[in-house]
Amino acid sequence: FRNVMIVIAELLNAKLITSADVLDCVFQSILCDDNRAYLCENDIEGLYEIMKRCYRTLVVTKSNESCLRRYFSILEQVKHWPKFSHGMQRVPFMVNQMKALANLDNKHKLKRAWY
Repeated sequence: FRNVMIVIAELLNAKLITSADVLDCVFQSILCDDNRAYLCENDIEGLYEIMKRCYRTLVVTKSNESCLRRYFSILEQVKHWPKFSHGMQRVPFMVNQMKALANLDNKHKLKRAWY
């Protein structure tokens, strides 16, 4: 599953699919109400791989930003679930990293860090 998400991220980077496709299809299908009870660490890791590879492309428009805010509010709830709070706690780490990459509140700080 992780490798499929990496391919999706590379398709987005190559502009063969749009960021709206990724948000509306991939994020929505994983984080929708019907599937949320079945979420596992692999699902979160797949979303993390997409964000890690193409976060700049995903946070371009206001509509994308509002979608990401909604998905991050869901992920904030998910990372506190008991099934993710044992062991190495990779899910809370990945959710925090995705939020830092998206940097929805402080866009300018992220740009300065890359120069």
